[in-house]
Amino acid sequence: MARKNQEKKDKKHMIEHQILQLAKFKGELMSHHTLEDTFKIHRQLGAMHLAWNPAICPAQYGMFRTSNIATMSMDDVFLGDICGLWTHTLTYWLTCNDEDAVIIVTGQYYEQVLNGIKAEIRELKKKINSL
Repeated sequence: MARKNQEKKDKKHMIEHQILQLAKFKGELMSHHTLEDTFKIHRQLGAMHLAWNPAICPAQYGMFRTSNIATMSMDDVFLGDICGLWTHTLTYWLTCNDEDAVIIVTGQYYEQVLNGIKAEIRELKKKINSL
């Protein structure tokens, strides 16, 4: 019985640590709204190896066309297809001279990663409550 309780406490502690890490990334993301910063934070999230919400996971035809977020390149991130903008890679958007378009895709990427972090935090909190 004591061993089972300790395992439960250890698992809860591990999940709480993951939530703290995600909260840290969320804070960093909210204070840095550039495409480059969002990309860096997104890759760091990939290194955490959590369940991950589909919003920030790899998908063959999705926004993140890679097999691994932690090793994803800027050419694996596809932004656009909103507000009449064509879909292009992050590399393209970083060199784009249309400031309005860059603002739109920066917001798109930021919201996508932020929503993924929030969803993962919710899922981890559910796991804690189910222990």
